[in-house]
Amino acid sequence: ALRRRLRAGKEGRAILRRAARAEGAERAAAAAEAVRVYLADRYNLARAGLTREDVETRLRADGVDPAPVTAFLDRCDAARYAPAAAGEPSGSDWLEEARDWMKKLEKAR
Repeated sequence: ALRRRLRAGKEGRAILRRAARAEGAERAAAAAEAVRVYLADRYNLARAGLTREDVETRLRADGVDPAPVTAFLDRCDAARYAPAAAGEPSGSDWLEEARDWMKKLEKAR
């Protein structure tokens, strides 16, 4: 569990590096995946079964307000499944925002 937690940031950043050439909805999907992988690894949860409730509970336990993180994940999902309606950041902004969230969460340890 400790090893997985320590490697969480590395795994998330690797996903973002691979997504650098993706465009549009693919970038938003990669940003969400990176943050979800980070959260699952940080809290030693199953990646495939990660739920919003798990994320909220664990973040609160670390003294972090879960609302902005879950809102980011929701926006990523909206851009992925309804890109025209999302009207959100450009592709590079998705990846940068995901990096920012992982950095902020690292500091909350």
